Amino acid sequence: MFYRFARYVAAVLYRLAYRVKVTGAENIPARKGVVICLNHARLADLIMVSAIVDRKLRFIAKKDIFENKALGFALRLMGGIPSDSRVLDLESYKAAMKLLRAGDALVMFRRGRRGVPIEAAGHNSDVMLYGIKAGVPFIPIEISSSGKPFSAVRFSIDKPVILEKALRPRAKNDLAVQLPHA
Repeated sequence: MFYRFARYVAAVLYRLAYRVKVTGAENIPARKGVVICLNHARLADLIMVSAIVDRKLRFIAKKDIFENKALGFALRLMGGIPSDSRVLDLESYKAAMKLLRAGDALVMFRRGRRGVPIEAAGHNSDVMLYGIKAGVPFIPIEISSSGKPFSAVRFSIDKPVILEKALRPRAKNDLAVQLPHA
């Protein structure tokens, strides 16, 4: 209930403040588990993506963001998962695997940092490891914007990538060793 209300408010405010253009929205499945990966320019990206994707999203974000009481409370209500990016955070990893295997859409940001371009993710990204282990596709979304109010914001949603097919067999096996089974 809170998610739908927050998404509606965010969508209205966001579309009032920016000229939003979305391409490829049909590439996000309505019910299937999927890892959605964004280039991350600013904290508002968490809210922006929920305003343009027409399904409930879950987020993995830096645990530091959750330490802000108001923002942390809202993110938890929206299904956010805090993660410690300095170590292999087994608690957030297991929560993510459970969500993905249940058919949820999980939003992650490239290597947990803002400003990493979409091309930098490559086949070694932590984002892809989650998709491989859960057996779900990966969908990159590129956000391009100046960030200035009333400017254009473009969301380019790519087609789903089946990760096991995208990686050569040896690389897939090497990656599987790095993460525990959830």
